[in-house]
Amino acid sequence: MKNTASPVRVTDDSISFTKRRKTANVLVVTDLAALADDMVLLATVAGVDAVVVPVAEARGSWLQNGMERFGWDPRAILVGPDALDAAPQSAAEAEMHEWILLGNELQQASLLAVAARAPRIRVAILPFSAEWLGNFLTELSRRGGEAEHMTFLGLAGGVGTTTAAALFAARCVGSGQSVVLVDADPLSGGMWERLSMGPHEDSSWESLNHHEPVPWGVHIAEVLPQTHGVSVLTWNPAGGEHAATPNLPVDFVAETIQELRSAFDCVVVDAGRLSPSSLGLAETSTHNVVVAHASGLASGQSEVLYSGARFGAIPRRYGLAIIGAHPKGFDAYALLNQTDASYRSSLPSVKRIAQLSAQGRLLEASSLGTVRSFLDDLAFATFLSEDQFFDERYA
Repeated sequence: MKNTASPVRVTDDSISFTKRRKTANVLVVTDLAALADDMVLLATVAGVDAVVVPVAEARGSWLQNGMERFGWDPRAILVGPDALDAAPQSAAEAEMHEWILLGNELQQASLLAVAARAPRIRVAILPFSAEWLGNFLTELSRRGGEAEHMTFLGLAGGVGTTTAAALFAARCVGSGQSVVLVDADPLSGGMWERLSMGPHEDSSWESLNHHEPVPWGVHIAEVLPQTHGVSVLTWNPAGGEHAATPNLPVDFVAETIQELRSAFDCVVVDAGRLSPSSLGLAETSTHNVVVAHASGLASGQSEVLYSGARFGAIPRRYGLAIIGAHPKGFDAYALLNQTDASYRSSLPSVKRIAQLSAQGRLLEASSLGTVRSFLDDLAFATFLSEDQFFDERYA
């Protein structure tokens, strides 16, 4: 992945959202250099971290000691033919991790004898099982859709939905998360020019649409362009090699987002204005934010919030992000009490944000004081409990 700018600055008061497990750790127990090199390479291609453990160290309570001393979190343990004594002695010992015994055809009998101790122990005869082993490790790198998933929907067009989504993605990066920003608004024409001054690479919806089925999330993550530490999936305004009209099926977009949830800590989606397709995406989201402009709410758009839930025009559960200065007499608290919104966050000053956006520097606005307060309110209402918020904000 190519990073076109330095990561968003992390300050001492940055909120650290609940940490998700990073790429799965794989332990390779062997003194055979060629086997160790092959397994590390295979794990790297699969997107997992591999640690080679010498046979002499794999004795007694070696695994527990390594977890406590080095912070190992092994999902799989690959044991070479020279380290079979390190394999579990019983089914109970094999329950916590995936154990795979490695060897060639000549070593098959001894591998199977050890595997007979516990039904969970697998055997990989190389090189015949190399493809299976690669697929197995790739599956380990997938988090199973555990990532936080925040969808931003606009009450109308041009209210700041893309701005809110992009700034929230930058805020997550500033808190140490791996983040992907997904432009699922078919009317956007692409958001890259607002996020970066660098050229857009041809890794976009247009190119992804030529893959069937949807690639695994870890593979999509490898090719997405980055800016300020945020991976971005958007439309390519230049068309590119796979130019296509931005009219992808909602199911395809939803499946892609689900795959990305297996490869990132946080998936932030700009779903565009409220519509049947954006509401369809909101159905699978863990958190939804309806973005509205203060002037629009004051002049009658709030009626959509009052009646929308009854007619399915807005998500069943959502937060409200109010963009722009509040007109005289506008009462945001009264509005919240009269709707089904579970919380609200306001961003009254947007002039500087608009300037940075026009310069391809939108994500830099996440460090502005008023913007940080806006984003922290969203984080508090969605990702953090009250105790977490105060413990991490004011520690």
